[in-house]
Amino acid sequence: MSVVDSMPRYSRLMLDLQHLVSQMQLGDRLPPERQLASELKVSRQTLRRAVRVLVEQNVLESRQGSGTYVCAVLDDPLRNQRAAANTSGARATGSLIGLSVPTVEVPAIARVASGAEVACDALGFRLVLTHDRGNPDRQIEQLREMFASEIEGLVVFLDQDNVTRVECLELLEQGIRDGVKVVLLDRYVPGIDYPCVLTDVVAGMHMATQHMLMLGCRRLAVISWGEEAGIAERSRLAGFRNAMKDHGLDPEPVLHGKVGYGQSQEISARQIVGGWLMQYENKLPCDGIICFVDDMAHGAYWALQEAKVCVPQEVALMGFDDVRPILDPATQFGLTTVQQPFEELGKQAIERLVNMFDQANADEPLRHTILKPRLVVRDSCGSHGVRD
Repeated sequence: MSVVDSMPRYSRLMLDLQHLVSQMQLGDRLPPERQLASELKVSRQTLRRAVRVLVEQNVLESRQGSGTYVCAVLDDPLRNQRAAANTSGARATGSLIGLSVPTVEVPAIARVASGAEVACDALGFRLVLTHDRGNPDRQIEQLREMFASEIEGLVVFLDQDNVTRVECLELLEQGIRDGVKVVLLDRYVPGIDYPCVLTDVVAGMHMATQHMLMLGCRRLAVISWGEEAGIAERSRLAGFRNAMKDHGLDPEPVLHGKVGYGQSQEISARQIVGGWLMQYENKLPCDGIICFVDDMAHGAYWALQEAKVCVPQEVALMGFDDVRPILDPATQFGLTTVQQPFEELGKQAIERLVNMFDQANADEPLRHTILKPRLVVRDSCGSHGVRD
């Protein structure tokens, strides 16, 4: 069973719809709703829900009386599955490995799952995926079931709320005592004796901030989640502050907007920047805005556009993650951002787990795998020397 085949029906629909859109050109119209629902074997109501998600992500545009149109370039979320099938010829039928993630409806996490599947195929294992649809209680229950099952090992991408939750930590500690092989993904949990595979987001944010400073920005604003995001918030802030200190500047941003965790990041960021513009009568005290994810940068961009504040001439803009590279589909205006190696995270987590199965490696000291992010320079910071 592939990672896609094991997904709940709605999650599979999202990937199928994203795959369809990735094969289309900007401005193309989706097939009629009745036809598309029939082709995807779902109800029209379920299809509308999936289309609405992509409209909210500015991938699709719904025009009343005309139809739904592609308005953003989208990577194919299934391309790695196709590549794996072409290289291996057939699916592996070996032992089971579990993968627990918060949700596969987020493109970045879907890419992590895709990388994990490619590694399982190559190593002769089958992957069983669970995701909690944003419900931390559900993930704990799923982990409990996984630990009690016949899987060989488990890769765990913890829901943010579960990183410090006592019930979850006790469950992981019990797994250690029971000898279950586990690799943590993306989020390091202090005190839990499992190896972790993660991106060096501190270095990534340092890189992003330094790029803005090298372009002449000195009064930088930040849009982040807030304290409830835990280590994800603290690590990015650390990278920002370190870069500011390295340049002899005040490490605190001149403006700091917090969208909240679990909120619509794009809408909230748009509201935050809109509030700043109103407060300062369109004369912002910052010359650059660094956003902790690309969705926030999209919201900031459109708030600036509405106020006729030019990006990057008046305010430079930086994202993080590289999951939404195009800010304006009409002009193909690109977002400078930090690219996380999502597929490689999933792949290396599986490889690390399989390496732990070997008795010869059983006594290896605990080591974490830290992957390096990459700065991708496009239009939004005003530097055109190096491009994606």
